[in-house]
Amino acid sequence: MVWKILKEYPDPAILALGGILGLIVFSYLYRAATQTKGEAINQSAMLKCIACGVVVFALGYAIFLTNDQVIFSPTGIGNRTAIAAAAGIALSWVGGLGWISRFLPVRYWQQRMFCALIALLCVSGFLINNTIATFWIDAYRQERMILTDILQQFPSLPPGSTLILDGICPYDGPAIVFESHWDLAGALMTSYRDYTIQADVVTPNLQVEEDAVSTSLYSVKYRYPYRKLFIYHFGRKRAYSIQDADAARRYFRTFSQDNSNGCPDGYAGHGVSIF
Repeated sequence: MVWKILKEYPDPAILALGGILGLIVFSYLYRAATQTKGEAINQSAMLKCIACGVVVFALGYAIFLTNDQVIFSPTGIGNRTAIAAAAGIALSWVGGLGWISRFLPVRYWQQRMFCALIALLCVSGFLINNTIATFWIDAYRQERMILTDILQQFPSLPPGSTLILDGICPYDGPAIVFESHWDLAGALMTSYRDYTIQADVVTPNLQVEEDAVSTSLYSVKYRYPYRKLFIYHFGRKRAYSIQDADAARRYFRTFSQDNSNGCPDGYAGHGVSIF
């Protein structure tokens, strides 16, 4: 992951801060190791740390033996299901790196190797997390730009209106721009001070039905009848009133045949993988 970041997503500020962090971690650990009277890197303690990490990892996922809500995603919002188990991974990493360091014959170099490997691990995590964060920063900029544009195009919306947004990508890498009824509708409700407004986004999951346009997310279906229904194409800066199924079919045949807008494949809870 770090190698891909260095090749494809290098950010001088993040790299510089990562280097400073590495020096701080190394200095702190080395100072602590040299002030320890006994063995700073005890082989038995390292093996216990690995075993403890495995137990914590298993317990972190144990709750999902009772339900099917787990999502395996390295960078998307679904990775929150790994928060507890991640503590076990951290323990195992520390124990494993300490155990590897013991193979050096001299205690002096064992300490330095252990401190350097832990510092490198911390820097790697820092680079990964902050690179992912840059996508969320950019996604937020896109959200503000889209909302500003909608408010300019629609100074007001009739109460009970539904706005379907087209011409955008729901994800910027793992970060969400607008992907569903709750994020876009919530933003519009707040902007217009009208809690009767509904909204959603054109994705490949959208379907045109005889009495409504429907979308689905997390296997839940949402339907929007042809009543005060508008589709706004962000790229074209045009709004279309959709009064029946024929009007909806004409729109999608003309402007959005596969409903993907040329965006890379993304999935709820995952976004678009960058690794």
